[in-house]
Amino acid sequence: IDAKMLREMERVVKKEGLSRRTIVIAESDLRNPEKITPLGKREAMSLPASHFDAVVASGALEHAPLTETVRRLARLLKPGGTFFNLGLRRSPVGATLGMMYGVRPYKIADMRRAFERAGLEDIRTAKLSVEEFPANLSRVAIIARKKTF
Repeated sequence: IDAKMLREMERVVKKEGLSRRTIVIAESDLRNPEKITPLGKREAMSLPASHFDAVVASGALEHAPLTETVRRLARLLKPGGTFFNLGLRRSPVGATLGMMYGVRPYKIADMRRAFERAGLEDIRTAKLSVEEFPANLSRVAIIARKKTF
């Protein structure tokens, strides 16, 4: 958790005039994403299952056990909700970043399998284009939808 990034997010929310009732900035542990602590609060709160329309992760899943973490995050999604992961790409740049941060990029096949096991479908992979330089050298996006049953 980078407290400066959370404060920056709070600044952007205020600057854009967004409601703090709509956007809650909070800390959590990916190994227990159902518990969050809102910025500036001391007590954690529990999130109910099927609560969110979307879950967005960026460079985070590499820091936790993949299958279990995706399963727990997907549980927080409403049926039909979107899971978006912007993960480290298995490339020379991704490997270098992985060494810097002490993580190893997951194989796309492993990420897809984890998403499927978590009850996600319509799984798509999107490599970033050259317009997204330099992120296109190190990132890959995986987008999926929670089954509606």
